[in-house]
Amino acid sequence: MPELSKISPQELSIERLGVAHIHVLEALHQTSFEKPWTVGEFGKLLNHQDTGGFIALNAQLAPLGFILVRGAGDEAEILTLCVDPHHRGQKIATRIIDRLIADYKAQEMDRIFLEVGQENQPAIALYRQCGFERVGERPDYYRKPGEMPEAAIIMAYSCR
Repeated sequence: MPELSKISPQELSIERLGVAHIHVLEALHQTSFEKPWTVGEFGKLLNHQDTGGFIALNAQLAPLGFILVRGAGDEAEILTLCVDPHHRGQKIATRIIDRLIADYKAQEMDRIFLEVGQENQPAIALYRQCGFERVGERPDYYRKPGEMPEAAIIMAYSCR
């Protein structure tokens, strides 16, 4: 697949996710994960009142990335985040996370949590750049057949 053109900040819009996006979410998730979630899994999650997120669209309304989050009281957990591989390195994930943080600050949420594989240094760097801090670890959390288990780093962002 040929590399797509760079996206300027003016060409990118960040909109709320809805159940209508489930097929798009599945397609994007397939580009980023070995075990992508299905339309059914996205549908179940988005049918819950406490689950939502944001999707990044270019000027032609093509989806470039998304974040899915579940809330619980005054805290939230990022369930997944992905950006189309052809558009990585253009600060799309940063813009999505910034929108999420702004939204949750306006809702007076306390903290946003996430888990990330300890070997996923690009993601850890992204989250740190966005203000997340390491708050814990889950040993042997991620397991892939034929590979050693990988710890999950727990990170949190304080919205206050």
